[in-house]
Amino acid sequence: MKSIRCSFVVVAVFFMAFILTDACYGSFLDTFEEKISFWDPIGHALDPIEESVPGLFLRGFLRNRTYVNTHGTTQSEGVAGIPREWKFANIFWEAEVEWRYRFGQGYELVNILNFQYDAVDDWDESLPLNGEHYAERYRRFTDIFREFYLSTSRQSWYMRLGKQQVVWGKMEGPLGGQWNIVNPGDFRELGYLHEWARIPTWMANFTYYWSDASLQMLWIPDFEEDRGPFPGTTYQPPTSSGTFPPFFRITTDRVSQTDFGNHGYGVRFNMIKKGWDVSLLYLNKLTYKPTMFKREVTFDPTAPAGLPPYIVDFEKKFTRQHHFGFALDKGFWFFGRSWVFRNETIYTTNNYVSDRREDTFTPGVDGVAKRDTIGSAIAFEASWLKGELTTTIQPSILHYLDWRSTDGMWPEKSLPKDWYITVLALRKLWYDDRLGTFFTGYWWHHDGAFQCKSEVTFEFSDYLKLAVNYWQRMGNTDDIVGRYRNWDTIGVELSYSF
Repeated sequence: MKSIRCSFVVVAVFFMAFILTDACYGSFLDTFEEKISFWDPIGHALDPIEESVPGLFLRGFLRNRTYVNTHGTTQSEGVAGIPREWKFANIFWEAEVEWRYRFGQGYELVNILNFQYDAVDDWDESLPLNGEHYAERYRRFTDIFREFYLSTSRQSWYMRLGKQQVVWGKMEGPLGGQWNIVNPGDFRELGYLHEWARIPTWMANFTYYWSDASLQMLWIPDFEEDRGPFPGTTYQPPTSSGTFPPFFRITTDRVSQTDFGNHGYGVRFNMIKKGWDVSLLYLNKLTYKPTMFKREVTFDPTAPAGLPPYIVDFEKKFTRQHHFGFALDKGFWFFGRSWVFRNETIYTTNNYVSDRREDTFTPGVDGVAKRDTIGSAIAFEASWLKGELTTTIQPSILHYLDWRSTDGMWPEKSLPKDWYITVLALRKLWYDDRLGTFFTGYWWHHDGAFQCKSEVTFEFSDYLKLAVNYWQRMGNTDDIVGRYRNWDTIGVELSYSF
């Protein structure tokens, strides 16, 4: 059965590659080209609804994203020590429906519904022990009911109330996106950055405009924590089993959303002068990832043989952070072509890291140390070959203040004092901009690690798009990227937008 499934996937991949290659050379039959250009069955079905309800706008997409592990197996273990095969890293079936209704004097009501299912647990026989719990993550109402807000605007101000996401930064990458900290993140797919990577939350978003400046203010009463890979699934860190030792007792500090002390607040000031776009930000919020504070160590004479005779009590607590940011960007003409320069810098207080000086069984210490960080990224973007080729280079740094060599990432490795990551992105468009080739590489200089994504896309029409990509990771087994070096994948993505 497995060989049949794999053969089916191989045939499907080669069939898509044939279509892509055929399209690149323009050898599609004219009749087929014309038919596929106007193929939009759902869109045509929705037209009568939009026409019958003035002010209503409907759109969405259907998509399949399938990723195959190029190593065949990572030989890692899933839940209960069952070896995971990982022939398929993910088989995502996704859909999104968005409706917008404009009414009154400048009012708009927006709702975005997301539906996602990962069929990988139907193919991997090692997952059924926790497959149902894994699938449950895609059935939660909070995930399906992704955004819902009411917006309105006047001549000098704009307001949006409801569940939404706020994007402040213009850069990407592990360190380049440090300005995008308003919403928590969804990291269930390591490295697969896409439009669902931010988790929308309920907030009030108000912006006042002047002729060349604006002031944005946020009140965030809602709270969601970051989400990581589910234990036993594809991108659970290979150095972690996802469970704690039996002599650990873990309690979690529940965040009360009715307590104003747990709410988040943000301000962003933006000004444009003589082509310079300058922004300042301040954000006061709880961390989206809890810190494990050690609270008490108790002697346990009934401990089973082979285990320490102690019970260690930990509290997972979300602590408050303050973020101060500065950003600017400017377009200019240099070397016979147009360039864009960007910089985003942010200072963050109260980052907790594990303190390796404090032994697990030593009473009276909490096992962590508090550090402030400063991160900065710059980017240069230019267009070449009459705008068909775009290049971006983006070096970035994250520095820990008051760093000590005993600050730890995990037990076997110290936390680097400085993180250096450079991003190189290339984009080339062909065939009337329907064929696209993309490359994005990430160099983790402090670890000597590297990861990259190479992708080819083809737009059959305004509605139908095919993409084939390859993710590769290299490094040491004890660094963030290198421990996933057996997780290289080839992905095929087919999407239909309406």
